[in-house]
Amino acid sequence: MKLWGRANSTNVRKARWCAAELNLNPELIEVGGPLAAWTRRNTGP
Repeated sequence: MKLWGRANSTNVRKARWCAAELNLNPELIEVGGPLAAWTRRNTGP
Protein backbone atom coordinates (compact mmCIF):
# COMPACT_ATOMS: atom_id res chain seq x y z
CA MET A 1 0.00 0.00 0.00
CA LYS A 2 1.26 3.49 -0.84
CA LEU A 3 0.13 6.76 0.68
CA TRP A 4 0.82 9.92 -1.29
CA GLY A 5 0.91 13.22 0.59
CA ARG A 6 2.56 15.16 3.37
CA ALA A 7 3.19 13.39 6.66
CA ASN A 8 1.65 16.32 8.55
CA SER A 9 -1.50 16.35 6.40
CA THR A 10 -4.70 15.63 8.32
CA ASN A 11 -5.92 13.10 5.75
CA VAL A 12 -2.59 11.28 5.60
CA ARG A 13 -2.47 11.15 9.40
CA LYS A 14 -5.94 9.55 9.48
CA ALA A 15 -4.97 7.04 6.80
CA ARG A 16 -1.76 6.13 8.64
CA TRP A 17 -3.65 5.72 11.93
CA CYS A 18 -6.20 3.45 10.22
CA ALA A 19 -3.41 1.41 8.61
CA ALA A 20 -1.72 1.02 11.99
CA GLU A 21 -4.97 -0.24 13.52
CA LEU A 22 -5.14 -2.85 10.76
CA ASN A 23 -1.47 -3.82 11.25
CA LEU A 24 -0.55 -2.58 7.78
CA ASN A 25 2.72 -0.87 6.96
CA PRO A 26 2.04 1.56 4.09
CA GLU A 27 4.84 3.30 2.23
CA LEU A 28 4.57 7.08 2.55
CA ILE A 29 5.50 8.97 -0.59
CA GLU A 30 6.16 12.58 0.39
CA VAL A 31 4.64 14.91 -2.18
CA GLY A 32 3.40 18.44 -2.10
CA GLY A 33 4.61 21.44 -0.26
CA PRO A 34 3.46 24.80 1.00
CA LEU A 35 3.05 26.30 -2.48
CA ALA A 36 2.94 23.38 -4.93
CA ALA A 37 0.06 20.96 -4.49
CA TRP A 38 1.41 17.72 -6.00
CA THR A 39 5.12 18.02 -6.71
CA ARG A 40 7.47 15.35 -5.41
CA ARG A 41 9.93 16.48 -2.77
CA ASN A 42 13.63 15.68 -2.88
CA THR A 43 13.64 14.38 -6.44
CA GLY A 44 16.90 16.09 -7.30
CA PRO A 45 17.90 17.59 -10.66
